[in-house]
Amino acid sequence: MAKKLNWFILTFLVVACALTHAGEIPMRVERVPAFYVIGKMGQGNVENIEAWIPPLWAAASGSVNEIAEQIKRATNGQPVGIWAIMSDCSESFMPWDITGGKYLAGFEANDGSSAPEGWTKWRVPGYEYIVIETSLAEYGEAFNYTIATLLPEKGLTLAGAVHERYPSPDDPSVVELYFPVNHLPEPAKD
Repeated sequence: MAKKLNWFILTFLVVACALTHAGEIPMRVERVPAFYVIGKMGQGNVENIEAWIPPLWAAASGSVNEIAEQIKRATNGQPVGIWAIMSDCSESFMPWDITGGKYLAGFEANDGSSAPEGWTKWRVPGYEYIVIETSLAEYGEAFNYTIATLLPEKGLTLAGAVHERYPSPDDPSVVELYFPVNHLPEPAKD
């Protein structure tokens, strides 16, 4: 798995800044209840993401064995989700501002898990998302199209920070962008 994650990091580095797209982007709506992600967290600005985000992925993939028991897995043993969770600097899961924000490079975790030293665990609130599947090469295009065209055309506004999900450790070039549009109510507590 570490070799596949290293490929993911390399792919992210090579194409993270590529931007261009023409035409409609396929989308789906997905209701995702609150979930947990354990990963390596950093904070920085948008002008130099190449300097601070790839090292987070390198740290997460290089020491994933430290959280192996906390990772939520599918029946085939693969992680259910490899996520990049974004938040404003207050960690209220609002979008980054012009100075940047926080980024958690990690893995969907079991509900009762805890983050070992050097790791961060975030509880991501439940939202209804517009999900766009794209490639890292068309990431910027898909992101900009969704924010500037798709959401306004559908009468929707962004309700929080956009997250990235990498659905297959075998193909790190595929990314799903999760645009939160409606906050889901919290479940009743006993």
